[in-house]
Amino acid sequence: MDKILIVDDDTILVHEIMSEFKKWDLLVSTVQDWKNVLQEFIKLQPDLVIMDVKLPNYDGFYWSDKIRQLSKLPIIFLTGVDQEPNAIRAMGNGADDYLIKPFSVNVLLSKVQASLRRYQVYGKTQVNTQLKFGKYILYTMSNEVTDGNNRVSLSPTEGNILKLLFLSDNYLISSEQCLQILWQGGLFLDNKALRVNMSRLRHKLRKIKLDIINVNKGGYRLLDQK
Repeated sequence: MDKILIVDDDTILVHEIMSEFKKWDLLVSTVQDWKNVLQEFIKLQPDLVIMDVKLPNYDGFYWSDKIRQLSKLPIIFLTGVDQEPNAIRAMGNGADDYLIKPFSVNVLLSKVQASLRRYQVYGKTQVNTQLKFGKYILYTMSNEVTDGNNRVSLSPTEGNILKLLFLSDNYLISSEQCLQILWQGGLFLDNKALRVNMSRLRHKLRKIKLDIINVNKGGYRLLDQK
């Protein structure tokens, strides 16, 4: 069953979409915490995201950029009739498709099904890019991290783990969430292997005064030692 994450604060529209999609065996989830959309994305691991442009706190472009750094999954944007330039901007930012409100839910369903088919054909691969955390830059292609002066080389597994921590925006990411995303990328670790890699990564990051904090609640986050 394909999982869909709807990022839209229009409760009436969301309810209408959920009701129709359930008829087609699509598992639909919605955002509960508008400040932590990326964390909910990581937790759910959806196959497709439906993203509105106007959202509380941060707009849809902000969150789609965060998601796109983590995954190539399909993103379909929704925008108002008076905001058509946003649709063009969305496509330029990596959206797979868009719809202008008001629209038929059946049309949205058709676009979702088509996007999911393309996604299955081309595979669930991740995007390589440069990520920032404060003064630190992670080069995901070469698996290197720098503080602007010194550069540290990482193994591919260490690079993928650090990538998740960079994208978590200083919020906790649990061991389970780490493993789920690493599995999706083809890295099949267990809890013991994750702890070993975390330990090695922490040791390397000390050279640039960046630390990984293991919080009592069972999660990890980054800390700039300065």
